[in-house]
Amino acid sequence: MSLTKWNSAARRAFLGVAVLLTASTVAHADSVTLVCTNDERPSDPPFKIELDPAHAAVTIVLTAQQYMRASTTTYPATFTPQEIKFATGSAPYRWYDTIDRLTGVITIVAEGDQSVVLHNHCHVGTAQF
Repeated sequence: MSLTKWNSAARRAFLGVAVLLTASTVAHADSVTLVCTNDERPSDPPFKIELDPAHAAVTIVLTAQQYMRASTTTYPATFTPQEIKFATGSAPYRWYDTIDRLTGVITIVAEGDQSVVLHNHCHVGTAQF
């Protein structure tokens, strides 16, 4: 086998291993539950966000409150090492959410009005007992 053919085969093998390692990492990423507070209404009960990087999704779990019923909704999401992005609602009430993975702060911006920004704070939920 010539050196050129060997280099080409080695590159393909290396690329194949890299793809398999990447796919393996994504497929086995653990789900995480965040517990979040609504900074605009601090008296509201906390809500949960379930992060599922293996399925590129987030699920928001809201408890019933005076002004709304309990709900669980799943949205497609983009996961990077720095942040998680997803969109909630529908026109004309569409929101773009970004979770900073370092600080746990969710920044929420309304579609069409970049001045409407909300911030919620989250932490990783852990068993208390």
